[in-house]
Amino acid sequence: MLKWKGFYLSDHTAALKKTANTAKAHEHVKVHAQQSLANISEILAKSFAEQRLVQLQLNILNKNDQFTQDITGFVTGFNTDSIWLTGQDFPIQIQDIRHIIIS
Repeated sequence: MLKWKGFYLSDHTAALKKTANTAKAHEHVKVHAQQSLANISEILAKSFAEQRLVQLQLNILNKNDQFTQDITGFVTGFNTDSIWLTGQDFPIQIQDIRHIIIS
């Protein structure tokens, strides 16, 4: 048994790597100030008209009660309650946006 002391099973090392990567991914998330809906709408309209890149933070927490990483993309379309960004497979609800800037 002494021969095997200090060795980890592959499942255990995979779980350790996954935990470390998850912690690292959420380690540097900066919480931005909540912007008004009017300000968010104004920035969205400007970025769509000028085809400028936007960076936004959603007002949604993950299972660890932390904000997710910022989303970056071009606004490809919008309506009264949602927007579409490049690289996203689903529309984003405007009411879920916490903070947005034009990059």
